[in-house]
Amino acid sequence: SAPADALLRLSMALSVRTRRARNVSLYRRRDSRPGGGIVVNAKRLAVTLFFTAISETINKLFPLLIIRHAHQALGLEAFGYAAYGIYLVDIALPLVGFGYLLKGSLRASDKASPSHRGELIGKFVAIRLLHAAAVSIVAATIVLAHPQLQPYAPLVGILSFVWFVNAIELSFLYYAEQRLAQLSYYNIVVKAVSLSAVLVFVQDPDDKILYALLTYGTNAIVPLLTFVSGFRRFGLSLPKGSELWPFFVAALPYGIAVFLSGWYDRMDMFLVENQLSAETLGLYAGATKVYQSLLPLMFVLNSVFFSEILGAKNNLAAFQKLLRMSFQANFLVVLPMAAGVWFVDSHLLALLIGKTFATLGPV
Repeated sequence: SAPADALLRLSMALSVRTRRARNVSLYRRRDSRPGGGIVVNAKRLAVTLFFTAISETINKLFPLLIIRHAHQALGLEAFGYAAYGIYLVDIALPLVGFGYLLKGSLRASDKASPSHRGELIGKFVAIRLLHAAAVSIVAATIVLAHPQLQPYAPLVGILSFVWFVNAIELSFLYYAEQRLAQLSYYNIVVKAVSLSAVLVFVQDPDDKILYALLTYGTNAIVPLLTFVSGFRRFGLSLPKGSELWPFFVAALPYGIAVFLSGWYDRMDMFLVENQLSAETLGLYAGATKVYQSLLPLMFVLNSVFFSEILGAKNNLAAFQKLLRMSFQANFLVVLPMAAGVWFVDSHLLALLIGKTFATLGPV
């Protein structure tokens, strides 16, 4: 899904209508002399990449540390139960987000007035709450009607609040304003709290629901922080019902791409649990976590450059320069990672999770 996400963000960047280059506060031409070049806010770009890289590293490393502890404390069966319950909630999350992050980032970058931002926040929150409500009804119907899913109903019900909290998150403002470093800081703190809580409170198989809350439920904290920040700065204007349909239609292509990308990334968990057992899923989930922790390193670069490109969309030269920098940075990161993983797969699993998982290197 990371390559799909990269292509999606690239298409978003290329679809931005570039106007005549003009002086803007973030990107500008140095001068008109030959060789004058383009001035990019290199300091902010470097700081954002630094904090986003730390955030993403923690976002992937801490879950691996948590899995190592959970595997020992919960056992494979309880761990597999918790992992599949989280998966059932997580697989529906793209239906709540549905591409509004990308569309909202573009809309917010077009107009920066507080009144426009307040109207945009109102539409954004209202339509995503409708998505969350629809997802909750459909998910409850499917889980309660399917005998194989009924044992997971309590955990899905407890974690379903994540859908509604994510419906009010306003991270698109941070993309539009090139403030991803602050968003990364929030994430670093939340992940540190989550890891500490799991290590202290999760001690035996009876703690499987508590484990799910402390690992997945804490993902609601950052969306809440973004909503409080956005609401305090711009307020919230309640939209008319007739205004939501055009907003939905405009986000529909991105929503379909986001959903298919997320479903592709998660469907293997469903197949393993459906065809085998929770214990096998516990083994497979551990190996998959390591794989997923490596692949989304591209997301760090793509997110930061997507945000910066939004700020440069009125300057064609700066836009092109940032696009080239994005491709070059991805190449430098992905090539050694893709080649090196073939030589360290089993050792990596044994080191990060435990020797039980070493045989799953090929996964």
